[in-house]
Order: sequence, then C-alpha cells, then structure tokens
Amino acid sequence: MKKSVLKALSAILISFSMFSSTVYAGTWIKHQGDNPYSNVYLGGWEYQNDDGTPAAGWQYINNNWYYFNTEDGCAYTGIKTINGKDYYFDSINCDMKHDQYVKIGSGWHAAMAWACSDGHIDYNNTTFSDSSN
Repeated sequence: MKKSVLKALSAILISFSMFSSTVYAGTWIKHQGDNPYSNVYLGGWEYQNDDGTPAAGWQYINNNWYYFNTEDGCAYTGIKTINGKDYYFDSINCDMKHDQYVKIGSGWHAAMAWACSDGHIDYNNTTFSDSSN
C-alpha cells in the first residue's frame, strides 16, 4: 500500500514539474507595439529561440532566412539595407526572398528587381513587368 501511494505521489510531482516549465522550441509570437522596421504595416512578428531568448540578426529557420532587429527582436519586412546591401523580406511571413524578382517601389514608380541567390537585390537586373515571377 505504501509503495502504491509513493508511486502515485511521485507520478503527480513529475507531471507537475513537466507542465510547469515553459517550453519555447522556436516559437513565432506577435510583436507587441509598432514595428518601426517594417515599411509594409505596423505590428509584426518575433521569434523566440529554444531557450526563450528573442532571435537577433540573421537567422536560418525552417529552410528560410530572416533578419531580426537586435533591439526588440522584430522581424524585418519590405526592402531593408543590411551591411550596405538591400534585401527584400516578405510582408506576410517575413522570409528573405531570393532567386526571384521582387517588387520595388510603388505606383507609377514600381519595378521588379532580381533578388540574387544570397538575397541581395541586383538593381542592374530590373523589369517593369510584374509577371516575371
């Protein structure tokens, strides 16, 4: 009888300790407040690493490249200059686009520019057709 009570209490204590700890395992969370690093919309996304720290700088997550602001962890969207090169980050899922044409500018000044395999935009390879995808 004592052994069964001890086993039951042990099982309860183990389950409490398992469920009381926070597990991050790479989690996307909605950014709280305005995102000054987005030229597309306010709000945005952050990514918490497995240990709960916010992602910062370049990160390779699920086969995609992202860039996170080092101050608040918010993911970049739109065209951003990093270390002297321009990159295009998707306005919805924030991933860096590469090996495809991306839209630069808006309205009458819009064009499509090639995002190279490393992601930087080649302004010498542009077109005014938006069907170049």
